[in-house]
Amino acid sequence: LFECQARGVAVPREFGIAGFNDEDFMEAASPSLSSVRTHRWKVGHDAVIALRRQLDGEPDDERIVDVGFDVMKRASTDRTGKSAQPRDAAAE
Repeated sequence: LFECQARGVAVPREFGIAGFNDEDFMEAASPSLSSVRTHRWKVGHDAVIALRRQLDGEPDDERIVDVGFDVMKRASTDRTGKSAQPRDAAAE
């Protein structure tokens, strides 16, 4: 974003920017940055539970765990000028 601003590249009209993990600064940036929000706390929590079950000798039948993600659409990718609500990809 800063490099685009330094070079006079209009965000999002000329160049769209999206990040990952939806850090706090992304919403505060100007323009605000779109991002994929992962559920890091849930990932860690579920990993600890799985590890405890394994240590307790419980069977582990679930090899893949989908904790989902959210797409946080903000101004940095919104070429229409209309901010959309976050899309919950886990629900799709």
